[in-house]
Amino acid sequence: MRLVNKNTEFFTTCCPEETLDEITGYFEEKGYKVNVAQDKYKVKVTLPISGESDLEMCVRILKAAPEKYCVEFNRTGGDQLEFFKQFNIIKEELDLEDATY
Repeated sequence: MRLVNKNTEFFTTCCPEETLDEITGYFEEKGYKVNVAQDKYKVKVTLPISGESDLEMCVRILKAAPEKYCVEFNRTGGDQLEFFKQFNIIKEELDLEDATY
């Protein structure tokens, strides 16, 4: 029995530049600490979690197929269950996921 889905990625047909702008804008709007890598589609972000240590994650945009990109979230620090919870919230609020793969 699986309690948590371990897939912390979604696929989109949005261009990587727009997707990166949406992601960084979302994190900055929430007041999270954001570090965007130069010349890469990669963002490191720190989310303050009340009563716990901060949650750190890395978001990368990878080419999956022609006109299709994978937006991958990896936890680099903090609680694993909180990471999955935040990933699902972020994915839902950003609404960049395409229904097709």
